[in-house]
Order: sequence, then structure tokens, then C-alpha cells
Amino acid sequence: MYQPGDETSDSGLLLQYILQNVENIRQQLKLVKRRLPQDVAITKCNLSMNTLLNLKRTAEALNKVMSVLFYATRQCLTLVTLDPETETSVPHDKLWEILSNGCEKVYEQDDLGPSQNVRTVLSAASTDMGQLAQYLLDHEYEIISATNTAKPEEKPVAPIIVRAQAVKKQLEETKTLTATLENREAEIRQLKLAAKLKQNELSEMQIRKDLAEKKLSVLQQDHETNTTRLQKQYDEVCAKLKQKEKEFEETMDHLQSDIDSLESEKSSLRDKLKSFSSRKVDLKTTTALDISASSPYIAQELSLLKR
Repeated sequence: MYQPGDETSDSGLLLQYILQNVENIRQQLKLVKRRLPQDVAITKCNLSMNTLLNLKRTAEALNKVMSVLFYATRQCLTLVTLDPETETSVPHDKLWEILSNGCEKVYEQDDLGPSQNVRTVLSAASTDMGQLAQYLLDHEYEIISATNTAKPEEKPVAPIIVRAQAVKKQLEETKTLTATLENREAEIRQLKLAAKLKQNELSEMQIRKDLAEKKLSVLQQDHETNTTRLQKQYDEVCAKLKQKEKEFEETMDHLQSDIDSLESEKSSLRDKLKSFSSRKVDLKTTTALDISASSPYIAQELSLLKR
């Protein structure tokens, strides 16, 4: 974890101390585990209450050290992953800073620094495990004797009792099977009832479906009838429309012919009016000349009237 050349630094010395003591504690725990009884007779080891409390405190202290080391390992792995230049090592200053931060998080106000915290706990744990292993070694035969004494001797059981127990067990199993069978029958009855209800519901839905289909058929027939009637009305209206169009065209033709005849009559009347006007002027002139010739006074009056 640390870089080459940092073996004599604070972090390097602390890591070496951790490795040595952890290995020592592991070996002592193997000895303890080998000599401890593997059943409830472990209480026959005659360990004092103070020893048990001391072991409990040691376990709690080791748990804190493990928390610090876990925090440091996680931070170092993060640094190694994020910065490829560090390869598989972390500088001494950074490693010591990580250990210090871990101690602050775990020990809080009881923090004495990485070296003091870890060394004190590992030293105490190594001493306690050594004393426990030595105690178990010194009292090995006493513990074995107490363990053997603690085991109750098995008394022989009469065959009739064994048979009675077997019959009793069979009766209990029979009762259990009977109860299970009754439960299954009750479930079957409930399922049959549910199936009957579903069948009734299905029949009702079928009746509704038939009624809906019948209603749909009636509506389709009405629709077809209405469609036929409307188509017939449409055809009649189209025929009437064509007839009206034909009559309209004929009427327009008659009107156009009437207009043409009226135009011709108008032209002829206009010509007649022109000819009549010219004749009237000639008649007036002739009459005036006749009157002036016969009576000069009348001619004078006529001239005054014209003015």
C-alpha cells in the first residue's frame, strides 16, 4: 500500500506493526478455538466474569480498529482507481491523512491518533488472546472432564415405549393428514361454489349477448329499411330535379324566343316611330304654310306661340 522507501515512515511502521500483531492474534485464536468445547459445555471453562468482560471490551476495540482500516482501504482503493500514476501505492502523507480521518470518524472525541489508537488495541488484544490460550492449555484436562460430566448419560428405552411413541407419532400424523384433507375438501367445496357462481354469471352474460345480438339484428333491419326508403326518395328527388331542369330549359327557350320576337317588334316599332315623326314634321310645315298664305295674322300668332 505504501510506496518504496516509506517503510520507516509513521504510516509504514504502523502498517508493519498491524501485520505482525494480526498474524500473532490469528495464531492464538486458532489455539483457543482448538481447546474450547464446541457445544453448550463452553460454560464449564470456569472463566471469570472479569475475563469475559475484558474479552468483550477487546472485541469492541478490535471492531473500531477494523472500521478504521476498512475506511482507509476504501479510500486508498478510490485513489488508486482514479489516479493511474499512483499504480498500487499511496504516498506516506496521504496515507497518514486517510488513517487520521478514519480515526476521527470512528473514535470522535476519544481519538488519540492512528498510531496510539491502533497500537494500544492490538497490543491489548494480543496479550488477552495469549493469556486465554495459556489458560485453556493449563486447564485443558479439567475442561475436558467437565465437558464429559456435563453430558447426560442416555438411558435405554424399552421396546414397548419405542413402539408406543411410534404409534403416537403415526396417530398425530394421521390427525394432521385428516385435518389437511378436511381443509382440502373445504377448499374444493369453495372452488365448486365459485365455479357455479361463475357458470351462472356466464349464463347471464350469454343471455345478455343473445339479447344484444337480437337488438342489433333489428337495428340492422331498420337501418336497411330506412336506407332503402331514403334511396327511393333520393331517386324520386333526382328524377323530379331532372324534370324541373328540363322544364326550366324549355321555359328559358320560350322566353328567349319571346325576347327575340319582342326585340324585333321593338325595332320595327322604332322604325315606324321614326317614319311617323318625319311625317308629322312635314305635315306641320305644310299646314303652317297654308295658314300663313291664307291669313298673315294667324301666321304671326303661330310664330309668337313658337317663341
